[in-house]
Amino acid sequence: MKNLRESEIFKLMTAGAEFVRESEWSYIYQKRNRQFHVSKFLDEDFAIDAKAFCKRWPQMSSDERLVFCGMFAQRTEPRADDTQTLNPIIEDGNDRLWTILALKLLNHPDRERVVTFLISRLQDPLLDRRGGILNYFQALGMAGEPGCARY
Repeated sequence: MKNLRESEIFKLMTAGAEFVRESEWSYIYQKRNRQFHVSKFLDEDFAIDAKAFCKRWPQMSSDERLVFCGMFAQRTEPRADDTQTLNPIIEDGNDRLWTILALKLLNHPDRERVVTFLISRLQDPLLDRRGGILNYFQALGMAGEPGCARY
């Protein structure tokens, strides 16, 4: 969506809400004593420096990582540098983050790597099956992985 803050959708989402502050990845609003975030990644013009992000990822706290992944997952149009952004998350993340980004991983050009990764998550005996693992199944189904039902 071009120029997010001027779009009709943005205006509808934030109608009656009070602007609280802007964070690195989102705009934060409050309505009826509840805060909500609107991802900056919904804006086609919003970009991050993927190389700088890769260097920063290892130093980010678990909360910072969670917020980033939640906002990044809302990007509607894939970009060429998404692969650079996703790689450190795949390599140094956890199921809480990976379940949020499971569908976004399908934008990765190495489909075999992603499918293998998602299957490995479902085969992990330590996987907390109460979490968002349905996102793994959905991503595998969307990837056309015929055997995903057996996991």
